[in-house]
Amino acid sequence: MSGHPAAAAANWPSSPPSWTNVDTTPHLANSHDGQASPQIRGGMRNARNPGCRKNQETLPDTPPQPDPYSPFFIPQNILLDTPISAQTTSKFLELPAEILTLIFKKVEVPYFQVSLALTCKTFARVAYQKNSMSPWRGYRDKDGLFRLLTRKTKCPPYMPDNFSLCRACFRFRSREMAYWEKELKSPEFDSMKANWYDIFSWFEPKYQQHRCPWCTILGYTGYFREGQYLADKDLDPKARNHPMCPDLSRRIEKP
Repeated sequence: MSGHPAAAAANWPSSPPSWTNVDTTPHLANSHDGQASPQIRGGMRNARNPGCRKNQETLPDTPPQPDPYSPFFIPQNILLDTPISAQTTSKFLELPAEILTLIFKKVEVPYFQVSLALTCKTFARVAYQKNSMSPWRGYRDKDGLFRLLTRKTKCPPYMPDNFSLCRACFRFRSREMAYWEKELKSPEFDSMKANWYDIFSWFEPKYQQHRCPWCTILGYTGYFREGQYLADKDLDPKARNHPMCPDLSRRIEKP
């Protein structure tokens, strides 16, 4: 944006009322210090409690609990509480906010819009405005977004090399053994049915397992096609041939 940063920031609309006090911080599977986040630790405790898993699988009509998974957006304190530097090298970003919003809406494909919002703070603020993004289409957009974030290009990938997408729980999980050492000592892994070849393949760069160790030991299905996901989603949990991660639908149906 051109002009003084404070003046540029004043051109942007205030936060929508519905977003007040909402934590928009994206939560990865573990933090930069290698420790699991509170949300993930809570999920692990649920996974270790067979009774909790049973309730999730046999009571599909139970009102869902508050989802710890946050939308994939930049935190509000970074997005709105800090000024945008004056744009002196990009004539494109010097366009008025109204024009940039029209350009953003012309992109139309939701996961392309999210990718565009991640390029700079200017477009992130455009995406933050109410009704600026196209309706989220579930699996196709979540899958497309994750493919964009992990594709190999000449530029460094958005996701670090020590994270991989688990196709069963649709979370980016650490591939570092140091993080999983304590997790692998959990009682669930002390089983005669444990397939340790598949579990340790998660850490092998050449043969990359697409399910994290937890989803592997719990037998959750990995999804690579929208049709397979939709077919299983519509089935009663007892009628599925393979179990689905209880939180999968809630994660896929959000940006």
